[in-house]
Amino acid sequence: MQQKTDQESCSINKTDEGILLNSNSNYYTSLFENNFIENSNIKAELEQLIKEKSAYKLIADSTLDALVMTNIDGLIVYWNKASEKVFGYNSEEALGQKIYDLIIPQSVLKSCVLMYSNFKTSPNIEMFNNIVEKTLITKEGKEFTAEISFSTINIKNSCYILGAIRDTTQRKQLELTLIKERQSLEESIQARTQELNELLIKIKHANDLLNLQNKKLQAKEEALTLQQKKHKDTIVELKKSEAKYKNLFNNMNEGVGIHSIIYDDSGKPINYMFIDVNQAFETIFHLNKQEFIGKTVTEIFKLERPPMLEAFSKIAIEGGSTYFETYISFLDKHVSINVFSPEINKFAIAINDISERKNSEKMKENFIATLSHDLRVPLLAENHTLKYMIKGSYGKLNEKQTIAAENMLNSNDELIKLVNTLLDVYKYQSKSIELHTEEDNLYNLTHKCISELNSMIEGTNKSIICLISKNIPSVKIDKKLIKRVLTNLIANAINYSSDNCNIEINAIKDNDKLLVSIKDNGKGIPKNELDKIFDLYYTSSKKFRKVGTGLGLYLSKEIINAHGGEIWAESVEKQGSIFYFTLPLC
Repeated sequence: MQQKTDQESCSINKTDEGILLNSNSNYYTSLFENNFIENSNIKAELEQLIKEKSAYKLIADSTLDALVMTNIDGLIVYWNKASEKVFGYNSEEALGQKIYDLIIPQSVLKSCVLMYSNFKTSPNIEMFNNIVEKTLITKEGKEFTAEISFSTINIKNSCYILGAIRDTTQRKQLELTLIKERQSLEESIQARTQELNELLIKIKHANDLLNLQNKKLQAKEEALTLQQKKHKDTIVELKKSEAKYKNLFNNMNEGVGIHSIIYDDSGKPINYMFIDVNQAFETIFHLNKQEFIGKTVTEIFKLERPPMLEAFSKIAIEGGSTYFETYISFLDKHVSINVFSPEINKFAIAINDISERKNSEKMKENFIATLSHDLRVPLLAENHTLKYMIKGSYGKLNEKQTIAAENMLNSNDELIKLVNTLLDVYKYQSKSIELHTEEDNLYNLTHKCISELNSMIEGTNKSIICLISKNIPSVKIDKKLIKRVLTNLIANAINYSSDNCNIEINAIKDNDKLLVSIKDNGKGIPKNELDKIFDLYYTSSKKFRKVGTGLGLYLSKEIINAHGGEIWAESVEKQGSIFYFTLPLC
C-alpha cells in the first residue's frame, strides 16, 4: 500500500495512455504552446495527437535539446537524436547503460549515485522537479556545463526520470565576452567624453578671447560710417590675422622652414628651395632669413645632392607627414624633424634641438654602466670576503662576529639583488631584453620555486599547495625569467598572508593560453589600487602591503608581456588576493 502511494507521488497529470507528466514539466507545455496556441480547436486536436506514441516520439526526436529518460535505478530507457549529437553515443550504445557510467563526470558522480539511491529508497518528486545547472561529459571525455530540466513520469505504474538537457557552454562564453566588450566600450566612451570636455573648455576660452578682441575693435570704430567701418574692419581683420600667424610662426619654439619643390623640364623633382623660415630655424642653423630665402638647400649647405629629396617631394605632392631623429654633424646637434605639406608642391620642416635629451640618455647609460661595475663589482668582492671570514679562512670568529658577518652578507645579497633589479628595469625600458625560450609545462619549475621558498614558511603555520597537474600543456618560455615571476608572486603571497593559511598555486588550460594563479588569504589590496600595483616604483598602502621598491610587480608585468601574455590581480579587502597571468600555449 505504501509502495503504491510513492509511485503515485511521481505523477500528477492524468492521461489515457498511462503517461503522466508532473505539474513542473513546463518544458513540454511550452514546446506545444509556443507553436500551436492560437486556435483552441487545434490545441485540443494536438493534445489528442500527442497522446499517440508515434507523435510523441516525433516531437521528442525533433527537439534540439537532448532528452534522456532513466528508470529509478539509473538505467537509460530513452535517448533521442539530440542526445546522440550532444554526447556522441548513439541509442544502441546508450540504452540499457547506467546514466552515471555514461555522461556523469567523476567530479559529480558520487552525488548523482546518491540522488538515485535516495529517490529509489524514498521517492520524492521534489528531488527532480526543477531546473538545475550541472557538469556533464561526452563520449570523447569533454566536460561541459548544461542546463537540465528534470521531470518525473509514471508509465504503467513504474516511475521514470526524464531530463531535458541544453549545453550552455557557448552562452556562458558569450555572456563573458559581452561583459568585457561592454566594459571596454564604457572606458572608451569615458575617455572620449573627457577629451570632448577638454576641447569644449579650450573652445570656450578661445571664444572668450575672440569676443574680447571684437569688443575692443568695435569701441575704436564707433565714429566711422557704416561703409567705412565695414571697409576698415575688413582691412584690420586681415592685417591682424596675418600678423597673428606671422607672429606665431616667428615665435614658435620649433624651427620651421618652408620649402618649394623645384622640377626639371620633364616634371621630375631635382631640388627644393627655401621660401620662409622662422627665428628658431635661424638660431639652429646660425644663419639669418636673408641667407635662406630663394636659395636651394644644396646651395646653402654646399651639398652635392638635396637630402631626402624623394621622401620630401612625395609629401609635398601627395600630402601626409613623417617624423625622424638624426644627428647633424656640421652643427654637432641631435635634432627631431617633423615633415608635412602646408599646400601642394610645398613642404615644411619643423625641427627641434634634442641634444640635451640625447645627452641625458647618454648620462643615463653611463649611470647604468657605473651602477653595474662600480657598485656591483665591489659588493660581489665584499661578499666573497665575508664568506671566507664566516668559513674561518682568516681565523676563527666568535659567535657574535659570525652573526655580524652573516648579517652583513645578507644585507649585501639584498643590495646586489636591488642593483640587478634596477639593471633589469633599464633593460626593459630600453627594449634590450632578449628571451631564451624553450618548451616547459611549468610543473617542475613551480615545484623548484616552492622548494627554494620553503625557508620563508619555516616556523609558521603557513603552507604552499601546488595544484598544477603533471600533464598540463607545455608553453614556450624563458625559464629563468618565468621562474622570477613565480618566485616574486609566491613570495608576495607568503609575506602578505595571515598565519594558519594556505597559498594555492594552479595552472589550467584556457582556450589557446595557459592561465596561472597564485592565491593568498592576506589583507587584500584596495580596489582603487589594483590597476596601479604593476606600475614602476608603485607600492601599495602600508595598511595593506609592506613598503618595497615597487619593482617586482613591474618587472613581472614586463616579463609576461614580453612572452605575449597578460598579468592582473583580483582582491577583496580582508579576504585575500589572487594574482593571474597567462602564457600562449605551444
